[in-house]
Amino acid sequence: MNWLTPKSIFLMTFIKNWVEHVETIFTSPVFISFYKNTAKMINPQKYICWRAIPGYPQILELFLHILRDRPRFGTHFIAACKAMLHSEPLLINYYNRVVLSRTPLFSFSQVSTTLVRIQSWMQEFQKMNKPLTSRFDWKYFCCALDVLISIDHHQVLQKILTLFFEVSDVFTGDLRKTILSDFLFKKYFFRFFLHWDEITRNYFHQFLLWRAIRMKISQLSLPKSFENMSFIGKDLVLKTFQNVDPDIEMNSDLAMLGKIQCYIQVIKEQVKDPLGETYEKSLETYVPRAIAEYEFFVAKYKEWEDKDNKEWRLLPLVFLDAKRRSSLHPNLTSERPT
Repeated sequence: MNWLTPKSIFLMTFIKNWVEHVETIFTSPVFISFYKNTAKMINPQKYICWRAIPGYPQILELFLHILRDRPRFGTHFIAACKAMLHSEPLLINYYNRVVLSRTPLFSFSQVSTTLVRIQSWMQEFQKMNKPLTSRFDWKYFCCALDVLISIDHHQVLQKILTLFFEVSDVFTGDLRKTILSDFLFKKYFFRFFLHWDEITRNYFHQFLLWRAIRMKISQLSLPKSFENMSFIGKDLVLKTFQNVDPDIEMNSDLAMLGKIQCYIQVIKEQVKDPLGETYEKSLETYVPRAIAEYEFFVAKYKEWEDKDNKEWRLLPLVFLDAKRRSSLHPNLTSERPT
């Protein structure tokens, strides 16, 4: 029996463990003994030249061959995919093309699985403490999202917004502006903010407050000079990666906050102007509810800022508002029997 055939589970496990072993050797402090009673510590390396490691080019070539021909992704293969991202981050572009091109558009279960899979790959960059590089194929990524959003399936939209909520911090610099501001906001702000499905609206509202802006909004709103804002920004960015300038991210936060406020003002103004049509007239019916829900989340955000909680869970408003819970199901707010 050949345990290293392309379809074997053992091969996928071998690739995963091999990459992790190489990382451990290069990134962990190593003590080397030169003489009987002496030893020297070799400092861990920040950069691994993978292509210089014997056997890596062959493993990469075999892995790409399997990725191209394998119709399904098993658990062990997914684990190998994540491990290989540590050696070649640009594989994320190939992964996205492979899984998205094989996903039936009108099968919610398969679309959902694909989005969860892409999310897990991007979360691997969070584990590496690195953002996506400028060579990330954002055009293909956004084009695929365009197609999925056009279906207007509320559960698919919720999965897309969950993906953005969980991994938006891997988009930095120009890539952050391109994907979040130029794509998500410019094309879909009104559709998501005023969506007919309440949970979709709620997810987008929370994304605007907890993820689109990475510094604390109260600090961005302070009437300080730009120089002072730049100085304090280095300590107030909620999450940063290696080699990411916090001042650049703070400038992006200022731009994001300004755009969000402008978009919301436009939403309110169009309802007052019968001739205005910045967004579709059919969405106006959802304005009162959407604004009220957004203001509820703004209040929750202020509470979160004051308590300085580390993480906010993405939840529908019905799970956060006791009044709504009681109106839907009175027993949800009742005390448990002792």
